[in-house]
Amino acid sequence: MAQNSFWHILQASINETLDIYYRLNFCIFLIFNLYVFELKQKKLLIFNLIFLFFLNTPSPDLPVFVLSILLINEYLRYKNKASDYLFYATILFVIKPISIILILFFGIEYLRNKEYKSLKDKNLFLLVFIALLFCCKGIIVSANPLFPLEFSSIKGLEWASPQHLYELSAQNGKFIPLKDSFTFEEVARMNTTEYFQAIFFQSSSRTIIFLLIICLTIFNLLIGFYKKNYFIKSLIFCCIVKLLIILIFSNQFRFLLDVLIIDLLIIFKLVNLKIFNKYSELLSLIFVYITSFILIFSIFKGDYFKNIKSFSYIRSINFDQILIPGNYKENELNINNLNISKTKLEKFLQYQIYLQQIDSTDVKKGFYFEKMDRKKREKILNILKEEQKKQVK
Repeated sequence: MAQNSFWHILQASINETLDIYYRLNFCIFLIFNLYVFELKQKKLLIFNLIFLFFLNTPSPDLPVFVLSILLINEYLRYKNKASDYLFYATILFVIKPISIILILFFGIEYLRNKEYKSLKDKNLFLLVFIALLFCCKGIIVSANPLFPLEFSSIKGLEWASPQHLYELSAQNGKFIPLKDSFTFEEVARMNTTEYFQAIFFQSSSRTIIFLLIICLTIFNLLIGFYKKNYFIKSLIFCCIVKLLIILIFSNQFRFLLDVLIIDLLIIFKLVNLKIFNKYSELLSLIFVYITSFILIFSIFKGDYFKNIKSFSYIRSINFDQILIPGNYKENELNINNLNISKTKLEKFLQYQIYLQQIDSTDVKKGFYFEKMDRKKREKILNILKEEQKKQVK
């Protein structure tokens, strides 16, 4: 839970009561479309094509995308105090902590406009309060206000996350971008040059999306310098800072999707083709129908798309799902005092760890990690083999 954002906590609070069918993200989607039609900025409807993939999931990505578009669009329209937007950018950060672009951008604007001279700005007090709330959540759950950054861990607290967890997180971050082309051991043996060559040249849809984001960011940077547009240059500079951070820590394209959204928003703002403006509503509708058709009939089933998690859950649609979404849960296997999915067991084998409850009668007491010995490894391998035989039958 320490790594989970406030959005995850909000959803966990209402999914068993007010929102049992995960409609919260759909409400955000609806608000975005009402905003677009209210302002008659129908070029923005094209973003619905991307939003479709995040509608019925507990992912914080959709509110991050929508809030990013709204904040940038409103700042362009009104140029109000940057501290107003900095406050909302902080909300965006606690929704998804990796979303730092707009905090950087509005922070720069705040300093450039010399708004710091007004120390009584209520937005700054609210900003500090939210930041402290975020840090307190991390301390309560993992003894680390900035989890998963290891340096901020308060090791003196008895519930502090173990050192092995941070090591595992770092190894996992390096492995995930290449998991469809290389084994965990192969990635661990790569030097820096080999690793980045694999990142940029592996045959994967991940690489295509990653390179697309980089190319669009560079393109917008060049446009910003060509047009001598300070706004674009400053915003893209913040995008590049995030790109570099992701390149250093974990090259996962999903961490850069907000960069893609901002890149596309800038392009849509710059492109002023009359034919696009006139038919943007129709184009958006066509693209949405095509994408819906692809998702409903599971066209993306090939190996090339298996590495995108959204596609891995696609099943054929039933009529009942028009009102009640399908629920596709993995079968759980019992390992001593813990029920674990097949996917999680495979990860245990990969990372050579063994997870158990501290007290099998009280889940509130938490869990502990053990290094996996040969006997435990053989036991899990046998369980997975038996499960595979059942699936074949």
